[in-house]
Amino acid sequence: MKRLALILAVMGAPAMALADDGDDDALLVEEPPTAEDLELYAKLSKPRDGFGRVLIHSHFGRGLRFNNPFRLEQQLGDTEQSVSATAPYHDIGLGFALGDADLVQHGASVRLTLGLDGVSQQAFSLSYLATWQPDPAFLTYGRVGINVLTAPDANLGGELGLGGVFLFTGAFGLNLEVVGNLFYGAASFESELTPVPILALQGGLIFNYEVLP
Repeated sequence: MKRLALILAVMGAPAMALADDGDDDALLVEEPPTAEDLELYAKLSKPRDGFGRVLIHSHFGRGLRFNNPFRLEQQLGDTEQSVSATAPYHDIGLGFALGDADLVQHGASVRLTLGLDGVSQQAFSLSYLATWQPDPAFLTYGRVGINVLTAPDANLGGELGLGGVFLFTGAFGLNLEVVGNLFYGAASFESELTPVPILALQGGLIFNYEVLP
């Protein structure tokens, strides 16, 4: 009977246990799972959907202005209309994302950018944020949203960013991000509505706080 019980257990039959009355031939069949047991199993089997992360970063960067209709300084070519360099800037931001820890998380990001040279410049951006962590030491993200320039003149533009993070600890990492902006400036002799595309590279430190389910 012992051999029969072992064979049935291996084949997936209901679990059985020998009685304690000393009779090896007596078998005691366990009761089937209750509704509460099944409900608890269903909860434990659900995908993890309570994962979240908070990102705080501090970046320094500089960009290239691909249209220079106002003859701004620091042009990189031979004429005043050539590609020009923007002033160096400091970018600080806060973001959050929610979702499955093994898939893409979705959230939002808010940033403040301050010019560090020349004319005083400040800008705020609000973006949709998506993050993905394919490896414990590597985090990627993308964002798209609006950028509000508050000084020296008010303006509204679009912003797109793609970044990667190397996490040298569970919470702190080195960050590198490519950012594209598109603004429309005041009229010039050549155009009534002047597009000003900018491509920038920025990097720095990031703090990644994870909220586990």
